Amino acid sequence: MILKEWSEAQDIYQATMARFSKALRAILNPRKIKLYWYVWAALLALLALLFLYIFMDQLLLIGQNTLNWLTVLTLPLLFLFGLCLYGAIEKAWAKEFAADYATHGISHYPFWTRGTYFIYTLFLQELKDRKYSHKQVEELSSFAEIATPPEGPQFRLTQHPLFVYSMAVVIALVVNTIINSPLWQADTKAFTLSRSIMVLGFVIELLYIWHLGVRTLGGRHQTIQRYLKWAERDLKEEQPF
Repeated sequence: MILKEWSEAQDIYQATMARFSKALRAILNPRKIKLYWYVWAALLALLALLFLYIFMDQLLLIGQNTLNWLTVLTLPLLFLFGLCLYGAIEKAWAKEFAADYATHGISHYPFWTRGTYFIYTLFLQELKDRKYSHKQVEELSSFAEIATPPEGPQFRLTQHPLFVYSMAVVIALVVNTIINSPLWQADTKAFTLSRSIMVLGFVIELLYIWHLGVRTLGGRHQTIQRYLKWAERDLKEEQPF
């Protein structure tokens, strides 16, 4: 049965993500602090910056913070420190799984794409541990197009004229409200700006989570399909017969 066969591919992918979580825990093991000190340094720096922002924001709320510019500057620094943490984790994986990185040449790709390729190496290893041949993987891969969930009619909300007009009106009203608010007029622009950015970030995050929820099924299906295609070629090189 095709759905049963495709469910095996789903199960392999879930096992792969379990391996991914294990790989993350491996570099965050307290026993390996000396080996991967830069990961812990980036993590602690990010947490310290986050607590600093919350502390300064509370001081700004009660009118005791005179470093308003520093409060606003902390937000982009949080983003930069987040990128540093991701880079540190990727560097640790390259060291912890040096053989996989060398075999698949992952280090030659941009660092922001290496996570996807690293997950593929775990996917391939899961197939090998389950004793899959390249012919079996080829058969699984052939089910991918047939097992693709039917797509409903596409509706791009962001391209609808009414949505664009509504967003323009809402943005104009929000900006006007902020400028004319008592907080802005009372020389607490940094506080108002930082809180506005936080609210905007929260709204964007909600929209992103909603987008992921809508696209997860199709995106996961395409990821598995792509991994199977890659594994089919790699296993065929290792198992010519």
